Amino acid sequence: MPFSFRNKFVVSFLCLFTLIGVFFYPATAAEVKLIFLHSSDVHGHIGPQPDPISLVEPRPMIGGYAALKTCLDRIRLEAVKNGSLALYFDTGDFFQGTPIVDHYKGACMIDLMNQVRTFGAEIGNHDVDYGLDKLKEEIKKAKFPILCCNVFETSTKSLLPHVRSSFWFSFKGKKIAIIGVITPDTPKIAIEENIRGLEFKDPIPILKRMIPEFRKRGADLIVLLSHMGIEEDRRLAQTDLDVDLILGGHSHWPMKKLEYQGSKPTAIAHPAYDNRIVSKVEVTLEDGKKPCFSFTPISLFLSDYPEDSAIKKVTDEYRREIAHEMDEVIGNSDVDLVRGVVGGDSQEGSFIADAMREFTGSDFAFINAGGVRYPIFKGPITMETIFMLQPFSNTIDVLTMNGKEIVHLVECAISTKFSEVNEDDREYGIENFRIIGKGLKRNFSGEFGYIMPSNLHITFDPQLSPFSRVIKISDADGRPLAPERLYKVALTSFMVDGGDGYAFLKKYPLREKTNFIVRDLIVKKIKKDGGIKKLPEQRMFNLKLSITPIPPQN
Repeated sequence: MPFSFRNKFVVSFLCLFTLIGVFFYPATAAEVKLIFLHSSDVHGHIGPQPDPISLVEPRPMIGGYAALKTCLDRIRLEAVKNGSLALYFDTGDFFQGTPIVDHYKGACMIDLMNQVRTFGAEIGNHDVDYGLDKLKEEIKKAKFPILCCNVFETSTKSLLPHVRSSFWFSFKGKKIAIIGVITPDTPKIAIEENIRGLEFKDPIPILKRMIPEFRKRGADLIVLLSHMGIEEDRRLAQTDLDVDLILGGHSHWPMKKLEYQGSKPTAIAHPAYDNRIVSKVEVTLEDGKKPCFSFTPISLFLSDYPEDSAIKKVTDEYRREIAHEMDEVIGNSDVDLVRGVVGGDSQEGSFIADAMREFTGSDFAFINAGGVRYPIFKGPITMETIFMLQPFSNTIDVLTMNGKEIVHLVECAISTKFSEVNEDDREYGIENFRIIGKGLKRNFSGEFGYIMPSNLHITFDPQLSPFSRVIKISDADGRPLAPERLYKVALTSFMVDGGDGYAFLKKYPLREKTNFIVRDLIVKKIKKDGGIKKLPEQRMFNLKLSITPIPPQN
């Protein structure tokens, strides 16, 4: 039987549109229209922020749940007028990323997702960052279905409590099935203790069992809420699983148009990140025809979507408790620091690695690309900015490694798939990093995470055989690494504990735990240096990638 909602909130929400369908439209309409709205990778951004990709100063304010509520209400009302139905979903990573969500350990997110009438959500890898017990506690409060078909508790061999693999709903005689999936790579990119007792399975065999059964039961439309990343969504669609639409997330990819993959083909939509953009996918269902899709990414500028007063009151109240701490100015930046293209150089990553090396007295340091979360723009630097740059409470460990082992560590980071910078990548680089990239960039997903160094210059060729790609590696003064010489290497506890695929680092016997939190050392460096005066020099030299900076506009 189709999924039956137990929650009063969802029941009342569905009843409204069911009554509209029953009393105003025939049970089977010749053409049925639906609107799917979705966000992903909100990462605790409950309020608006200066637009990080704007070239205009002052940057216009964008995003947050109050603006989102205004946008959703407009579209929902218009849909009802046109005999359609508009539904809002989230595809994971609503936890972790801002001081507010960290302070409330996720509770504020579920509250706000309830208040904007979320219709369904998928769990993301960062939604376990406050521990499994906390995740279970919070999802119990959700007034909407929480989905994930490929994560099981090892003790029960069952899905998590209050989590479903899928749900169904009907509109004007059409049956729609919604399924949730998370990246099976979560154990590699999450802290081990947070996922202890969970098994993350490859979703494809599970979907191969579910989807044919759903078609037999009369599903007219099958939608996947995916926290797998754009590259994995493409791969999944190419397996021809008979999924109609993938609403994706995880890779923070800002789509400007729908992408189609596979022989069916399957439509894929991604909405960027940080609660700035909501994707709008309009679906037309007609008997005997394939579903037809159109796509619009909606930027939530406050000038276009004034904040809903009721939601703004809630978000302001959440922020009030920690505002005095987060608004503290710790220095000024004379430059814009951004992460850059994965597979190339990262001046922001280099800056963080420098702080790690400098205050641990290490020879070298590395930060993983996933630990570089938010840009630092010219102007005052607040504690809130630093927290968004480094929201995790990772500490720094110092390993004793010889030169040969350091080279192997670097090879791990660069010996994964690289692909050609396409037009979408180019546009993303221009908007987000003020650079024009050409050549080969590293794919988002891979066995190991990408890393950026301090006091090392690394030249490599991504077209050489894996684990033979390093051409040259030397310290900042040009001295090559001695293969057998021992060096002190500062790394995040996340990496040393096996995160991002670096499980072999756990075996190193000479490991010094410093208890320095990475975020604290960034603050310490900014204060010691009197701000950020200049950009770090280039350190990662990808011979098949050229980067051209875009000069600042006057």
